[in-house]
Amino acid sequence: MTLQTSLLLRRRFTTARLNGVSPVSALPNPIEGWVSRSSLAPGSDIETRNLFRDRPAVFAADFIGLDGSSGGVIAEFGGITRGACCGFRANGDFVVRCGSGATLPNNNAASFVISDHGISGDGTLVVAFDIGAVTRVRAWWERRLVGEGVAINGQAFWAGEDKGTYLGEGRFSTIAGEFVSAAVPYLTASPVRYYADRTIAG
Repeated sequence: MTLQTSLLLRRRFTTARLNGVSPVSALPNPIEGWVSRSSLAPGSDIETRNLFRDRPAVFAADFIGLDGSSGGVIAEFGGITRGACCGFRANGDFVVRCGSGATLPNNNAASFVISDHGISGDGTLVVAFDIGAVTRVRAWWERRLVGEGVAINGQAFWAGEDKGTYLGEGRFSTIAGEFVSAAVPYLTASPVRYYADRTIAG
């Protein structure tokens, strides 16, 4: 049984308990029908220089037992000059950012940091990086938009060339002020799916 199938069965069980009304299935899937360019297994290093960093990008992954309450990396790309990341700070806040990798607040970084996010347990996480005149980050958990941030200054790249990681140790990237070095705790995670040169409407 794949992780996506397992998540679907759990959702169906939840739907049955709610007398046929599912708050998840009633929401649009932001990447419905998309075909990923590539994928990487949990714990993989990311050769960020091989990604299309000058074009918008969308990443998606499925989790069972995700627990960011004590912090941890989901993904990092690039470094302190230009970088992008997604994960949990040590206090459990969820953060997504791209553009400048220097300390926030930063006019050259699109970012958001939220504490009351509800991102835990079982679900699908989708993260979008938009660049250009409007440099923006957005994230969806279980089809719900949980956060959005826009840079004051538009950026030509969403990350630099430094190596990154997906659910790894975060030993390559040096984005300022973000994350403990370990991956966020989870029971099961799918490969991360990379959608190159794609933008989610809205």
